Amino acid sequence: MQYKEMVEKTGLRIVGICKGVNEFVKAETGRCYYSVDVEIKGTRMPVNIKLPEQYNKSELKPFELVQLDCVIIPSFDRKGIQIQAVAK
Repeated sequence: MQYKEMVEKTGLRIVGICKGVNEFVKAETGRCYYSVDVEIKGTRMPVNIKLPEQYNKSELKPFELVQLDCVIIPSFDRKGIQIQAVAK
């Protein structure tokens, strides 16, 4: 099974209002990481979704409706989960 096929079968689609794109810079390496906060109907707080490096961030405009294909991955410490967008 290829990666794209696996995402289509096990992934999820998140639809909500984009609250903004966040940029994090790792001090040691100077490498940038991005995430987006999405407000979803029925949730009290925005959901934070990590963005892969090749994701087109220009299509994520604040206060506009967005649809993100996502996968759930284990967090860094393996005690929780993270939601990560899939690049189109």
